[in-house]
Amino acid sequence: MKSEPLLLSKVHFIPNSQITDEMEAADIAALAVKGNELYFTPGTGAFSQENKHSTAGTSWIVEFGFSFPGPISEQKEAEIRNCGAAVLRFTDGQVKVIHRNDRVSNARMKPDIQSNMQKTVVKFNINSLYCL
Repeated sequence: MKSEPLLLSKVHFIPNSQITDEMEAADIAALAVKGNELYFTPGTGAFSQENKHSTAGTSWIVEFGFSFPGPISEQKEAEIRNCGAAVLRFTDGQVKVIHRNDRVSNARMKPDIQSNMQKTVVKFNINSLYCL
């Protein structure tokens, strides 16, 4: 069952170089300080998750994304592609820390970035063993 989407108010991408294996979600959230959030068009950022049942147990498909006007710069694309975690802040005050794709050997998050002269759309799909 897919959850109702939560609207994003801010997204902070934390570089992979700042993340260690010992860090917990609260440690990563502390790295998201004012000024390092990524701009996106208000109202375009959303987060949802859906649980999938199988004989091996339950897993979760987590999706979040946003868009902004114009093409993406090389610097911004590199920042997104090299992120080790994302700290998501929602319009209702919730905060979620997303890092690692734990159903696929703790692989790094991989964005799907579609960009043209009018706008850029960034999406992440993460498979998790845990509900976020």
